[in-house]
Amino acid sequence: MLTTDKFKLTYVYSGLFSTDKEWIHPERTEVTWELIYVVSGTVCIEEDGRRYELFPNDGIILKPNTRHIGYKKSTPPVSFYWVHFTVDDFSKIGIRSHVIKNYTKAFNFKNLLHVANHPGYPDGSAEAVLLTLLNDLAYFTAHASDTDSRVIRSAAEYIRINSGKKLYIDDLASIYGMNPQYFSKLFKDNYKIGLKEYICRERMNTAKNLLCNTNYSIKEIAAAMEFSSENEFINYFKYHEKTSPKKFRNMFSRVHMNNK
Repeated sequence: MLTTDKFKLTYVYSGLFSTDKEWIHPERTEVTWELIYVVSGTVCIEEDGRRYELFPNDGIILKPNTRHIGYKKSTPPVSFYWVHFTVDDFSKIGIRSHVIKNYTKAFNFKNLLHVANHPGYPDGSAEAVLLTLLNDLAYFTAHASDTDSRVIRSAAEYIRINSGKKLYIDDLASIYGMNPQYFSKLFKDNYKIGLKEYICRERMNTAKNLLCNTNYSIKEIAAAMEFSSENEFINYFKYHEKTSPKKFRNMFSRVHMNNK
């Protein structure tokens, strides 16, 4: 158990569900909180009479002692992370919405599974990583609820969707009919981060997700992300992450998987 000045948090267990067959979520009533994050396919789940259809990069936090059940079969392949935890006062974590849309940091879940399943980490390590993940979700949901301008919100979504491609500020500004300098300023005013930095962050998120959640080779990932060569991708990754793609992938080697 990890104790902060606001709440007490305990990691229970987690895993990565994956199936290439038609699937529907079974009926469950858990005594823990459960966080689900979709990697591929769709997850259709009902909780307390409300139905939610989750797509890749979407998540949901299910309440304890509450019935939840799949209401529609998912078309394969389906893959999602699941995390069970307890907390004495969930509201103090600061996550504003129990449904999370377009969260791109799937590698944070891979990191949690790696730490939780690696015998070399000391007691409490899983709680520490889980706390970091929940804090990041709190930050993400807080900023997602801010009132952004329609154009900049659309641009941010465009960048996220196309983060596997090379993107240039001049081209983005042209798409939205703006001067590049003004477009960059407006973006930073809304998102508190530079446009170039935001593009790099989303490209790194995509690279990390491909490294953690696919069997593509480094060369195949470089080609898929429109780098001119494998070496260009490796150097780009090293510059931003301070480690090589290969070492990053090998960091997360222990994952609890299930297919039932």
